[in-house]
Amino acid sequence: MSNVINLIHSDETEQEESITLYPEVEVKPRRDNDFPIVLIKGRGKLHKHANGCLLARHYHPTFFDSELEQTTPVTINNYADHIRQWLNTCALLKTSYLYADYNFLLTVLNTLRDSGLQENSLANYITTWRLFYEYLDVLNVPHRMDLPKKIKKKRILSDAENQGDYLNYTRKDNTAKVTVDPLIDQGRIIKRSSYISQVLSKSQMKELISELRKNDVVYGVMAKVQFDTLLRITELIDYFPHTSNALNPNFKCWGEMHIGNLQEQEFNFIGKGQYQRNISLDIRTLKLIEDKLITAKRTGSDTPIYDERKHKFLTKYLETKDGKKSRYEANTDVLWLTENGHPVSKGMFQQAFRDASMILKEKGIIPSHIHVRSHAMRHTGATLRLVKYKKETGVDIHTDNDGDIHAFLQNLLGHTSMSTTHRYIRTVRDKTFSNLAAKTIIRNEELWDEEIKNNSTLKKGVDAIKSEL
Repeated sequence: MSNVINLIHSDETEQEESITLYPEVEVKPRRDNDFPIVLIKGRGKLHKHANGCLLARHYHPTFFDSELEQTTPVTINNYADHIRQWLNTCALLKTSYLYADYNFLLTVLNTLRDSGLQENSLANYITTWRLFYEYLDVLNVPHRMDLPKKIKKKRILSDAENQGDYLNYTRKDNTAKVTVDPLIDQGRIIKRSSYISQVLSKSQMKELISELRKNDVVYGVMAKVQFDTLLRITELIDYFPHTSNALNPNFKCWGEMHIGNLQEQEFNFIGKGQYQRNISLDIRTLKLIEDKLITAKRTGSDTPIYDERKHKFLTKYLETKDGKKSRYEANTDVLWLTENGHPVSKGMFQQAFRDASMILKEKGIIPSHIHVRSHAMRHTGATLRLVKYKKETGVDIHTDNDGDIHAFLQNLLGHTSMSTTHRYIRTVRDKTFSNLAAKTIIRNEELWDEEIKNNSTLKKGVDAIKSEL
């Protein structure tokens, strides 16, 4: 099947009208392949430049740069949203994107910074907006956005980077070439050396899953499955099967595994970078799904929860406007359904985590500095497995042993970057040192009597430490 998507372009009159009236735009997916389409809001007409940029970036990346590779559907949807944000900002400020200049962009960026948007997120927007104007340049479309060029620099490699590069002896110096975008405020970039702020304790995990279940049982089950499998959110939502499918033709439910005396089975899915991966799926994970979702029943109901939701999915959701435009059909293998029969989306799952996080932080169960999101299930699961790996193999969790640790984590997580492995190593070591400090405080609690009595925050912290020991 051809990758070419034919677009019905507006004529010159429509294009000029769209520029003059500064229309807002919206992004909608194509029903046949979910590729994002940018439409002029209220008119249903295609935005020529926005759609052209997205198509070129996805199907013809070398159109921009000979070194660019084809991107994933997730990334292209992010690009579409970033372009939508830019075009709508221009529309709000009554300025055509073709007449917006560098000073206009700086004003927008500073406004976003003042609103509290993190520089890490802003950097993603800047990358897309640069790409959009690069596309216009290649097409020789006149515009006023004269952006400063990126600056190529050298930086000294850290000890961890040196230790993680087994070819470091071949380098002439201890530096690496980096490209810096002057539009990005490097001083505001948050650089995390570990995942310590995203790792939960076992008791916090239990409370989080319990809170998610109060919202909807499906969110609690999904969180536990993500913790068990270490899947990314897209992998969990889009590929975890209910029955056998094209990627998993021999998939077995818990009952089939139990009868066959199988403890695990292979699960295939499309991972980051659009590469097919597989992991071993433990029978205990499927037992959880079976007990909490497939066969469980609401109080006063004789119908299993999943059957109720699947019935609503077939008879109600698919008949709605959104359902008819979605990628779902009557024979779609869909497991994760909400109480009203709607398929769980990435945004819905993330919102459930935000709601649960707010409640647990207000109760003091999870500290305010811990960043609770669905990806925390992956970080927490990987960290605990790394601790278990140390106990079972005797391998010290240190950068000196990063080769073995990298191989272990790569098999679990599917990542290729040694820097990611180093973050997990530092997470385990930071967690270990913080636990040692906590135990030292408790063992010498009598020395802290006066401080604990006069400092409610310290008392709450000591009580929390006791509950973890």
